[in-house]
Amino acid sequence: MAVRSAGMPLESEAPRTGGKMDRTASETCQAAVDGFCHTASQLAPKLRERVRNLEAIVFEPAGVFYDATLWSRWLLALLARMGWRSGFRAFAQLLRGDCLHDVYCGRLDRPTALRKFLKGLGLNCGQAEEVLAASTAWRRELDNSLRPLPGVRKAVMLLRQTGVKLAVLADTEESADGMRERLAALGLAEEFDSVVASPDIGCTKPDSRAYRAVQQAVQVEPHKIAFVGQDGNDLAGAGKVGWLRIACHHDPSVEADVHLARLEDLAGLIQASRTLAAAG
Repeated sequence: MAVRSAGMPLESEAPRTGGKMDRTASETCQAAVDGFCHTASQLAPKLRERVRNLEAIVFEPAGVFYDATLWSRWLLALLARMGWRSGFRAFAQLLRGDCLHDVYCGRLDRPTALRKFLKGLGLNCGQAEEVLAASTAWRRELDNSLRPLPGVRKAVMLLRQTGVKLAVLADTEESADGMRERLAALGLAEEFDSVVASPDIGCTKPDSRAYRAVQQAVQVEPHKIAFVGQDGNDLAGAGKVGWLRIACHHDPSVEADVHLARLEDLAGLIQASRTLAAAG
């Protein structure tokens, strides 16, 4: 189900006249509510019920909160100048499987894993060390310029207003404390009830242990949890443990229960599902 709407403005964002929202702003808010109610009414009854009864939403931050491809795209471009050729999607899968997986599970540090990966591609020791040095500098620059994707802060604020618990399940080289610092850099410092990072649990998605770790942290039954991500394997893993699958910033071929056009539409969909239930 693809959710496409104009979004629901926060009351604080609407123009005011004499201390009250003016008629135009009020009509805009009502139109947004009506739009979400129409979208929610198009969901299958069982799916709408699941959306209405959500008590926790778990996010993979990479690709949903910020662009996580910048370093891998840079690395691919550098390797191309050294004569190694690949399409980005195939390269990203190779990099994840042969290098980053061990990093995210806490088995290897990034320099060691990357050095091994580069030699596996055929680079000699000198070339590998040159890439490693450049990579360290580039990642430092990326960390210092980290920015959220458009609409992310508003989306999280709106979801907070629905009363659901919010959590992060991150495949990352950072600990949960490090991930909280990254979230703070995105302007999301205090928004999450729980943060679970892959090195702390020794596995990554779609391993069922990863989902169960965050489920235990939020203390919510699986059928009342939604996972928001963009990767098809991560979403499939969430479905296998009984979670609702919500795709955002995804490829068209990704399978999910709900496909969001914009992350900020999720809160409106939840509220609309509740409104329809209350109306009978």
